[in-house]
Amino acid sequence: MDGFYLATVNELKKVAEEVIKGKYNLKNDLVMTGWAIKIDGIINRIQDIKLKEKLEKECEKIWDEWYEKVQKQLTKDNLAILDSLMGGRI
Repeated sequence: MDGFYLATVNELKKVAEEVIKGKYNLKNDLVMTGWAIKIDGIINRIQDIKLKEKLEKECEKIWDEWYEKVQKQLTKDNLAILDSLMGGRI
């Protein structure tokens, strides 16, 4: 069964890598949030401890890359623009 989980994680990693190439937006944020939840659930089912640890590290690296990208793009100026577009609701 671990082989199935490995294949699934590898496909989900491809999705995340494509999202990271794009700009930050709400759609990509929701995709990555869902990705993190899905990945966590799959990795928790893996029995092989070494494989589990390897995939955890790989996926954590992807998430860290996403987080860094978000932090760079969500500057105070960008948040102010978003706030004004939403009518001051942020």
